[in-house]
Amino acid sequence: MSPRFNEYIERLPGYMSQLQQMQTRSRQEPGSELPTAGIYVFYKDGVPQYVGRTGRLKARLREHGSKSSSHYSASFAWLWSITG
Repeated sequence: MSPRFNEYIERLPGYMSQLQQMQTRSRQEPGSELPTAGIYVFYKDGVPQYVGRTGRLKARLREHGSKSSSHYSASFAWLWSITG
């Protein structure tokens, strides 16, 4: 493996620890202090269903909750509305 790839791999445990320590928020009430960018996870009954990464977190969460979302703009909302 390349040295650069190994550096990324070595950082993963620290990133996982940071993620596990983050405050859980609901999609309906995300709070006013969301970061601009981030990784988000949707859970159903405590089981992760969807993980996303974005540079525009607030807008992306709104897109996921929009009833007019298509699978091109917010796949989780689209899949949930079909299978839910």
